[in-house]
Amino acid sequence: MNNRSTSIALAGLLMGLAFVDVPEAPAQTGGDHTVDAEWAQLPEGTNWEGSTSWIEADRNGNVVVLVRTAPHFRVFTRDGQFVRAFGEDGLFQVAHSVTIDTQGFLWVTDSVDHLVHKFSTEGELLMTLGTKGAVGDNTSRDRFNQPNHVAIAPNG
Repeated sequence: MNNRSTSIALAGLLMGLAFVDVPEAPAQTGGDHTVDAEWAQLPEGTNWEGSTSWIEADRNGNVVVLVRTAPHFRVFTRDGQFVRAFGEDGLFQVAHSVTIDTQGFLWVTDSVDHLVHKFSTEGELLMTLGTKGAVGDNTSRDRFNQPNHVAIAPNG
């Protein structure tokens, strides 16, 4: 690696990321991929509207899609068959990410309202962490500052 690549790699490691200097690697690798614009089969009269912010597989093999407009959660089988939708309007200011723990609970961040929500697999809101609209700092024990993701420890 040259000095610039070394600096970038070190900065990445300090941020918890790893970068590899592979100057001859093509822009896209990893095999053949096909985009299927018809994969998500929504019920009649339902449209996508809203940007997708996160996609996560649950423990049953379903695909949970987090969308920035209500209903925020759209659940599909791996074949794209619609299962259910939930997450009413006004729940999020900006739905950002979803993490599914080993028990199947969904942990969802709202990066603008500074909240983390916990949902059951059926879509019931079980818990909210943080204070809506209140920004935390490095000394805060009950507030977040633009949470972007939730990590679950191996012990839960």
